[in-house]
Amino acid sequence: MNDKRHKVRFTAEERDALLTHFALPEELRGDLRQSSLSSIVPIGADEADELREQAEELLLAEGFDQHYRPTAFGKILESLIDKLLIA
Repeated sequence: MNDKRHKVRFTAEERDALLTHFALPEELRGDLRQSSLSSIVPIGADEADELREQAEELLLAEGFDQHYRPTAFGKILESLIDKLLIA
């Protein structure tokens, strides 16, 4: 398990998506709830991997319109996927 934590900045829309659509660890949920605008929260690499996998699944299930273009929610998910790619 990788214990190194990275600071990740989430927009209000990304924060809302995480709080509404993701299974989050309680510590991360609490960190995100404390902020109303953009949030900078520490995330471990393993935690980021799990959240990225959830975002990828949601993107495939709900992130595209009938013409396979990303919806507004899909664009938020794409942004989360990019931010959660922690090496």
